[in-house]
Amino acid sequence: MKINEVTSKNVNEYDVPDNFEVNPKHKEINDLGRKMEALAQTMDKDDKDGVFATGFSRLGPVLAEFGAGVMSANNMEDVVKKSSLSKEIVVKLMQKAKAAPEPESEFKTKATRTKMRTEPKKSKVSVAKAPWDK
Repeated sequence: MKINEVTSKNVNEYDVPDNFEVNPKHKEINDLGRKMEALAQTMDKDDKDGVFATGFSRLGPVLAEFGAGVMSANNMEDVVKKSSLSKEIVVKLMQKAKAAPEPESEFKTKATRTKMRTEPKKSKVSVAKAPWDK
């Protein structure tokens, strides 16, 4: 079979079934999990928040994929099992994450990118002058 025969056939388009959409019941939990992942990356891990950062990094991915299928967590028992945290700690971490402000995005806005391109870079390294440079 030649490549022209394969590519010349018409391909019918169709709508993707709705089973790939996020269940509206799970959207809030999934968003909270993504927020936990972002908080875990931005928190200072050296002070008392280090405990929360560790908890968020364990619980965040589990909640981010909550209800996504057979292999993901679908209830509190699954969340406890997959995150290796107790139910009380899971509830406290979820409350703390809900109360926390949204972490800043790592993506810069268009205005910030434009400003970065137009401004010269400021070097933080001090360069010593050579003896012949006077």
